[in-house]
Amino acid sequence: MPRVEFGRTNIAVPQAWVRLANDGDRETIARHALDSGSVIDLGGQHGLWGQFLRGEDFLLHVEGPSGLKNSPTREHAANITEAHIIEVLCALGRETIDFYTLNSVAPAEALEGFFETIESARHEGHVRYLGLNLTLPGSFELWRANDAFEYVLVAGEGDASFSGLTRSATTDPRASSLAKERRVGIVGVGGSE
Repeated sequence: MPRVEFGRTNIAVPQAWVRLANDGDRETIARHALDSGSVIDLGGQHGLWGQFLRGEDFLLHVEGPSGLKNSPTREHAANITEAHIIEVLCALGRETIDFYTLNSVAPAEALEGFFETIESARHEGHVRYLGLNLTLPGSFELWRANDAFEYVLVAGEGDASFSGLTRSATTDPRASSLAKERRVGIVGVGGSE
């Protein structure tokens, strides 16, 4: 599968990313995803897919905990983020999540706890790259105010699978412009496969 340099990560990643869906023989689905050489997203079902992916070498994408937006304190947000990272790594028998995406816009105090935990996880080698889901309300404003993200997920067309990697083809020209300025990778969520 063709690879392209991915923003300021300075690594080459496959042009298409795969989100696994529980709609068939899971072992066969997992094997096809691994054979594709794509970045694999488990769709929040790391416990379900772990048995089929344990010990395999692949690029992993994980969306962070959705509960951040309801976190009452920095400590609570830090705790649920840390627990989520540990849960994913244990389910897959891995040491590292390659791409970890902030998947909810949360109050400032909760975001502080999230970022502190991610920084610690990065220092320990458990998270390589941090991204932001720009399909959420308020996420673009968060991105403009914070340069911590190496990639962003943007809305595409069609189904809900990761369909491709692009630098400029987004529905929001502001995202393309800021991504270029900051050397941030862009992943389209949706589109035809």
